[in-house]
Amino acid sequence: MRPSISRRSLLAGTLGGVGVLASGGYAWNQYATRNALQFRPLEGHNESDEPVTLTVTASSDGTEVYEGTYDLAPAGDERGEDTRYLAGPWIKHPDEYSLRVATDDEEFVLVLENSEIIDRLEDTGWGSECARVTITVTDAGTLESAVATSEQC
Repeated sequence: MRPSISRRSLLAGTLGGVGVLASGGYAWNQYATRNALQFRPLEGHNESDEPVTLTVTASSDGTEVYEGTYDLAPAGDERGEDTRYLAGPWIKHPDEYSLRVATDDEEFVLVLENSEIIDRLEDTGWGSECARVTITVTDAGTLESAVATSEQC
């Protein structure tokens, strides 16, 4: 007598295997992107009496992926141009971003490494994270940062 397997058993085994593979693939994707960030939003804010230009450089794995220059009006600007959203690839494309922000004269430089940003977020886990990052030019012209979890992703 030869052993046989019913179609039901074959189908159940196949579906079970597919389920295990799908779960494993999802878990691996979440694990692989655990250091990926999206900045929603990344904004600059000027509290000084002077206009300032910020140069924002984003890098991933030591490779520069974006550089942009943004002008901020003095604090209390009537048109609200003392605060500005800083657009870049981090809005739509999660990656292991690190940021370097410098004033126009390079007098003040702020570096936020990827690991530092993630450490400052609450309830991080597997998968990419959404961060709200605000770069502030203080009254004295120095640079400070605030990092919080964003609900915009």
